[in-house]
Amino acid sequence: MNNLTKIMKGWRKYLNSSSKKESLNEAFTPEGDDVYQGLATLTVDLSVRGKDAVLSDIRSVTGVTIVSKRDKRRSGSLDISHISVKVDDSLLGLYSTKKIKKHVELTVNTKIEGVRNFAFIEELTPVEDVK
Repeated sequence: MNNLTKIMKGWRKYLNSSSKKESLNEAFTPEGDDVYQGLATLTVDLSVRGKDAVLSDIRSVTGVTIVSKRDKRRSGSLDISHISVKVDDSLLGLYSTKKIKKHVELTVNTKIEGVRNFAFIEELTPVEDVK
């Protein structure tokens, strides 16, 4: 992460803090990991939109990268897959895995046509901890 990104992240952390008592030094103290990875289930309604188009739209969500996908099953027009997702929080500025998961799930479920359901099925793990 470059210095400008660190400065912007610190200001966002300070401005978004619930308690303005937090000092500027604390706001600019690095919290550690910015990139997380987790496994999610994706259900696509193929009668609405093709799976490749949906995956392309998920890739366009800020901070989200699809690492891999595994087809699970198909039931009628529903295609269910497991996808491994990386999320770069330095682009989101949410500072909590719970907030990151909620943001990505809400964005994918409400903004991408053809998605019936997207949900993380495991906790987000810092990338260097992923085995």
